[in-house]
Amino acid sequence: MEKDIKKTVLSNGIRVLSLPLASRRGAAVGVWIDAGSRDDPAGKAGLSHLAEHMSFKGTPTRSALDIARELESISASEDGYTSQEETCYYLYLPGEEIGRGMEILGDMVSHAAIDAKLFERELSVVASEMSDVEDTPSEIARDYFATAIFGDHSLGKPILGYPSTLKAICRDDVASFVKGHYVAPRIILAAVGNIDHEEFCDLTTRFFDVSGEGLPKDRIAPAPTPTGKLHLIEKKTSQLSIYLGGRAYRFDDPRRYSLAVFDTILGRGASSLLFNRLREEEGIGYRIFSFEEYFGDCGLWGIYANLDPTDFERFFGIVDSIFDDIVEGRAVNERFEETIRGLTGMAKLEGDSISQLLTRLVETELYCGRYISPEETLFKLASIRPADVIETARELLDRRKITGVYYGKSKSRTFPEWLAPVKGELA
Repeated sequence: MEKDIKKTVLSNGIRVLSLPLASRRGAAVGVWIDAGSRDDPAGKAGLSHLAEHMSFKGTPTRSALDIARELESISASEDGYTSQEETCYYLYLPGEEIGRGMEILGDMVSHAAIDAKLFERELSVVASEMSDVEDTPSEIARDYFATAIFGDHSLGKPILGYPSTLKAICRDDVASFVKGHYVAPRIILAAVGNIDHEEFCDLTTRFFDVSGEGLPKDRIAPAPTPTGKLHLIEKKTSQLSIYLGGRAYRFDDPRRYSLAVFDTILGRGASSLLFNRLREEEGIGYRIFSFEEYFGDCGLWGIYANLDPTDFERFFGIVDSIFDDIVEGRAVNERFEETIRGLTGMAKLEGDSISQLLTRLVETELYCGRYISPEETLFKLASIRPADVIETARELLDRRKITGVYYGKSKSRTFPEWLAPVKGELA
């Protein structure tokens, strides 16, 4: 499959990537802008997310309704998202309709009108989106966890921003953000499925009318933040939401493969230590899992659990023993082979999903500057040894490096000795 990947850098700097699959009827097509919430200016968190919203609200020649009706008329499904480091606009459509799809996508990205009246209306939409988050304790706790890990750095702020920063953003801020960041050197066009690469390049040149110059990519890595603390955000809720974790590795760090094995053993799936011991054996909590996230210059890992406040002390006692079983090697040696088989199978199955192929195509280009194939991932996984996973676990599970967030209320005042309770909301 790797030999079928095609890449062209257009004269203006746009990168065009494709993986033609003649057997597919549909094509997944997306435009990625190398800009996200960590590029929001100080005091205006949420700006990049607003820019994404406004790209769907019309151009000088198409209203939002026109865009929706045209896409539906060609059986195209649309989506978009803003993350910490990228903004994406995505279509899945029949291969024969790629020309019309690219015309509409190019118009949205290149010529968003950012109408002042529609902008004011969209502020209310985003405010409602924030309210949805505020009604979900696990989501609020997740935002606090990011702040606890990254502090005042932009990676520690919600992608949506805050009500106060939303009020500080004006229509011209969005227009300036788009002008400065939606520029050719920071844009990737990618497609997987029933497409022809040369045609795809021609459509990109024809419909993506963007500047070759913009704001420089100016990202500063987050400074170290205090660890060994459990931030108590005490609210009246029926359940406790708890996050524990810390800093991890950047996207292109080779240790991410051993971290994937560690994460799987710890809390990814029904056979994981967290799920099995907490939920199945002890009946503690309903949602229990671990996770990992990667950025261009850093990363994080964590675990999440929601539980009855009366289970607070038992939760930490079991988590403590799970951590010991991993760093002392018992759990890793016992589960290593089955975990490698599972991750290997997932990498092989990736080829069955157009969306996963597209994500790999773009993310490896964004963060590594080249395509990293599933075959290369399989080779990396095959080279891991239990000692590598144990070494990674000992680094990450060093109790002095762990940070926690507790959202809710418990009568228990007994905390693990390795986490000092700190009251008060994080900024």
